[in-house]
Amino acid sequence: MHTLSREGLGLRAMVLTMAAALTITLVSAGDLPHANAAPQTSNLPTLNITLSDADASHNTLSYVHASKDNKVATTMTVEDPAGVNSISVPAVGEIKGRGNHTWKLDKKPYQIKFAQSTALLGMASAKTWILLANAADASLMRNKAAFELATAIGLAYSPESRWVDLRVNGTYLGNYLVSEKTEVKANRVDLADPMGVMVELDNSYGQAEPFKFQTATSKSLFVLKDAKAGVPDAGSLPAETLTGWNDIQNTLNKVDAILAAPQVDWGALSALIDVDSFVKFYFVLEQTANPEITMSSIYFYKDGLAGKLFAGPVWDFDTALGNFDRARHLGSDPQADYAKNAQLLQQNGNGFFFDLFRSKDFVKRANELWQAGISNEVGLMPAKITRWESEISASAAQNFAVWPILGTPTLLIPGGKDYHSTYAGEVGYLRDWVTTRTTMMIKEQGPTPMLRLRAHLQDIGWQRKVNTGQVAGTIGQARRMEAFILETPDSPAVANIQATAHVENIGWTGWSDTSNIGTTGRGLRMEAIQFRLTGDLAAQYDISYRAHVQNEGWQSWVTNGATAGTTGQAKRVEAIQVRLLAKATPTLPALP
Repeated sequence: MHTLSREGLGLRAMVLTMAAALTITLVSAGDLPHANAAPQTSNLPTLNITLSDADASHNTLSYVHASKDNKVATTMTVEDPAGVNSISVPAVGEIKGRGNHTWKLDKKPYQIKFAQSTALLGMASAKTWILLANAADASLMRNKAAFELATAIGLAYSPESRWVDLRVNGTYLGNYLVSEKTEVKANRVDLADPMGVMVELDNSYGQAEPFKFQTATSKSLFVLKDAKAGVPDAGSLPAETLTGWNDIQNTLNKVDAILAAPQVDWGALSALIDVDSFVKFYFVLEQTANPEITMSSIYFYKDGLAGKLFAGPVWDFDTALGNFDRARHLGSDPQADYAKNAQLLQQNGNGFFFDLFRSKDFVKRANELWQAGISNEVGLMPAKITRWESEISASAAQNFAVWPILGTPTLLIPGGKDYHSTYAGEVGYLRDWVTTRTTMMIKEQGPTPMLRLRAHLQDIGWQRKVNTGQVAGTIGQARRMEAFILETPDSPAVANIQATAHVENIGWTGWSDTSNIGTTGRGLRMEAIQFRLTGDLAAQYDISYRAHVQNEGWQSWVTNGATAGTTGQAKRVEAIQVRLLAKATPTLPALP
């Protein structure tokens, strides 16, 4: 199942249909038809859009909704109760639909475009803006939370956004998030080189795009989203764009091959990618447990032939942050290491970040940036949710009067969460999920010793090494794990880690160091495992682990000597995850 939403078609050359009508009628913008009223709620701006097309038959929402490619000329104003960001004189523009799965929902997302660059709601001036409906997100906050985190940790070109009440032709359509569009433009993804390009990993919808390619190794599908020199709807690419497009394909193929190798060549990889952007991008996707990470809405850009490959900007978090609460493979568990394992957990899509985390050097840089400030920004997320609840509760009440999804089954089928009966309950669920996840992330990241795990598997032998929290073993292959080795590279901590395994025909092997737990060459299944810590390590950390078991799937996380797996049931362990978590429960920071 991959009905996850993503951004619609990228920026193309667009001509405002209103221009001809204005030339004929010779009226000023202020004379154009426009529906206006007082702000919808007292503490949010109201965006008023009036459909003002030269063809009067187009001036209905039913026409806009008939096809997301139907562009309709508009006039637009903003009523800001604070009196700061109002647009009083109607601005000429257009509206169209956008999205894929989200476009199929009753509450539609839109794209608006002004005739002139406009500093909408205090954001940097641009023509094109996205109106995110957040139709399947009853907190109305998930996209906002992710965008704000990406901005706070310094991920370049992260989209700014503002909540508004939206009225079209005087009819209130609900609470919307006005966001910057992910496009190559000044004040957006501001590439300088004429051959600069931006691509999207799009395993979900990319086959419908005119400019696409699959990487040679993993067969991941990438599409050309935008470029400094432009991307036409069809036909030949401009020469500069074509050169940049061919260049980024070559880079992605090289990265793909390096990451798929038994050992990641860090020197070769770090020469191709901007490591810090990949780390920051990872932490946003990990903190939010965004299931999109393997499939779509995952962007990369390269500013010319001499530039490195950058990760970002972030986009599309409707399904993240626990909005799938009945689907572990789609990120429901706030305690799980998700983004670094998503390709294995989903058994589908691209595995760049799983393979990045097999590199000790990438893990080290991630820990450095975490301690340098990312941790604090992640820690602020629950407090921000509380602040936002106060800011948009009145708007949310009116939104759900129009779109009464509270107390109903999920719009994310299958695996989504049923919506709480109240908005406060929905926000409380999100805040609790984020608090649990934030606490786990802070306990796991930073100065915690790195674990390095290697599994011995039926018909495969010794698998390649993985790092803290990553899956060792296989899922969906009915393959027994027979043994494993656990190390702590660059640290003596391994001397304070012990393990025992319950093995077919043997029983418990007894506590020992983790240099080789289980058996090899005997075809015996491992059925259960236990870990424990000793010495100084035991005073500072808990060892946390879980097993993927035949006919059961992933069991719950256990710690410090508890059993993961089964005994007396003749069930094989197929995969495991192991990590160290600091014992101390962190105090999350307050907003200034």
